[in-house]
Amino acid sequence: MVPFEEHKHEIDEKIIEDIDHGSDADLIVFNDDINTFDWVIQCFVEVCRLTLEEATEKTLYIHYNGHGIVRSGPYQEMVKMKDQLLDRGLTAIVGRAREN
Repeated sequence: MVPFEEHKHEIDEKIIEDIDHGSDADLIVFNDDINTFDWVIQCFVEVCRLTLEEATEKTLYIHYNGHGIVRSGPYQEMVKMKDQLLDRGLTAIVGRAREN
């Protein structure tokens, strides 16, 4: 697993964090060297209301790519999920992933 800091320069170019709080946003989670696959999957199921299959796929994607969008939806809902993930020890932000 690659620490978040090693990808920060890539993230800054791909994510817009200053978005209209009334619009939709992306919940973006970053890979780390601390949390186990099982724990991240459990967090995604419980907090983000993903199926076990969805949570597993997203966890693997994040592991191999350094970060990934876990959910998208209303800004306030994504902030609540982000805060719950942070409380569980994951690294996450709410923003908007830029389309290439």
